[in-house]
Amino acid sequence: MLKNFLHAGFGGFVSQLIVFLTLPLITRLYAPVTYATWAIVMATAGILGAIACFRYELAIVTANDDNDASSIFWACIVSSLLFGVLILGSYFIIGQQHFFNIEKITVNAFHHFIFISLVTTFTGVAAALQYWHTRHKSFLHNSIALIVSSFATVIIQLLWAYKIAPSSYGLLLGS
Repeated sequence: MLKNFLHAGFGGFVSQLIVFLTLPLITRLYAPVTYATWAIVMATAGILGAIACFRYELAIVTANDDNDASSIFWACIVSSLLFGVLILGSYFIIGQQHFFNIEKITVNAFHHFIFISLVTTFTGVAAALQYWHTRHKSFLHNSIALIVSSFATVIIQLLWAYKIAPSSYGLLLGS
């Protein structure tokens, strides 16, 4: 019976419930400025992550056979990795051109570019994996991945705030 619930999207419900129940605690630990930094990085990475695979991950489900789907899957993985490297490399191009007053924000900007690069890469890889599991009707794997991801996010964010410091790095690492 549990398997049927997970197939019906119960994993998405549970993952959102985990975040919803822990949100009051997490928002008490982190300052509003911390959330602002997190929001800027995540919004940028979210936009770039949506195009990291150039939307070819959608073709994984509709490919004619598993060989074609596998080729598309690996092309999405490589594309996501290259896109992440391109984002990180753009920091050095921007820093050399002095488009911004980089001297004042070098450390934070570099860290933000690292996080944007990582989140973009992982978003592309996660999308490819999700569509690969959808092709093979492994909805249970997708549901478990959603639950584990939400649980890991919350644990990392809470531990970072309690053990190290309630900074934007805790929110970003968890995400």
